Amino acid sequence: MPSSAPTHPLGGVGFAVGAVDPADRHTGGVNQQTPPPPIPYVEVHAGEKRHLLLRFEAPLSGRAGAYVVGVDGRPYVVTWPAVVFEIPADRPVHVSVHVTGEEAPYAASLLLFPASRPELTYRLVYLSGATLT
Repeated sequence: MPSSAPTHPLGGVGFAVGAVDPADRHTGGVNQQTPPPPIPYVEVHAGEKRHLLLRFEAPLSGRAGAYVVGVDGRPYVVTWPAVVFEIPADRPVHVSVHVTGEEAPYAASLLLFPASRPELTYRLVYLSGATLT
């Protein structure tokens, strides 16, 4: 009988949490071999769920505050290099990213449909804007 548990976009049902080294500035303290644990979807939803992997192309400069990701309007302050969200698999989900601090308003937003691949990359292009693809 197939499992109804959501699978991680990097493979498998469930996954190990990466080793954390707060002194490692190049990976944000997260081992690149294992993805971070998913942030649960907290809105009311009884249907199937899947995992969205959101990567950030580069760490923020010293003047920036933090990445803020919105999932169906609920904001989450997250860190570089990647974050995983649990999202509904049977309906569209609105995903937005912006940067707090002096780098604002580099914002990007899209509607992720059930047939869409659940992997996005946020690219902050200084002086010209941001993309979420």
